[in-house]
Amino acid sequence: MAHFIRNALGRVFVAFSSIRIESSLPTRLVLNVNGSSLTIDKPSQTIASSRQPIARFSAIEFIEIQQWQNGKGYQWWVVNLRVAGDGCLRVGRTVNDAQASIAAAHLGTITGKEVRVQRKWSAV
Repeated sequence: MAHFIRNALGRVFVAFSSIRIESSLPTRLVLNVNGSSLTIDKPSQTIASSRQPIARFSAIEFIEIQQWQNGKGYQWWVVNLRVAGDGCLRVGRTVNDAQASIAAAHLGTITGKEVRVQRKWSAV
């Protein structure tokens, strides 16, 4: 499954500029990531994009927020699902720290996975 996730990343996701909660129920979370929907379904234990399953909860090790900053002081946040075998499924990115934190918290709650924060630096 992790190999499929890595391949799906390139086909399904691009660099997003917003992550918003479209709907949140105890058993289902729908994120709007720059106009595309990502559905996290607790009963089926799956995450889907455009109704295509892209990950099972069991493959996710933790939810990650990466805080990026470049030499010019510009900051952005990336929300990832870290999967077994050092795999990474990017949920999206935003320049709004609250959007990233709220989305990651909801992802952690519905999947039962821990949320971790990591700081990164970019030369550009």
